[in-house]
Amino acid sequence: MPQSALINDTQNLAVKIQPGKTYLVRMINIGAFAAQYVWFEGHTMRVVEVDGIYTEPMEAEMIYLTAAQRYSVLLTAKNDTSSNFAFVGSMDEVGFESSYICRSTYAKSRLGSLRRRTCRSQSQRDWLACLRRY
Repeated sequence: MPQSALINDTQNLAVKIQPGKTYLVRMINIGAFAAQYVWFEGHTMRVVEVDGIYTEPMEAEMIYLTAAQRYSVLLTAKNDTSSNFAFVGSMDEVGFESSYICRSTYAKSRLGSLRRRTCRSQSQRDWLACLRRY
């Protein structure tokens, strides 16, 4: 099971953006098998392309990026300059272990921190409830 994830070849990515400006962000999961939940804290994305096919823009707070999948999203920066907002990739660790163990690994680009939460469950129903908590 992977122990960490990278965003743009690092765990400490800092990107300077201008308040109120809209950016086209292209994401590719180059992992062999691990999917990622991806979001920008405090922001809503507009998905405009999936795997090379342009789509009608649809708002999303989080996207699920499977191995080898590509997304393009429009991100409009908030006008709030009083704090930083993290670009977060959370690895989907389902299927890495034979027992039902729920772990959430977060790679935060701006904060550069790595958090791990673990809960153990005996049944699939309990395990799914654990996953939803995080």
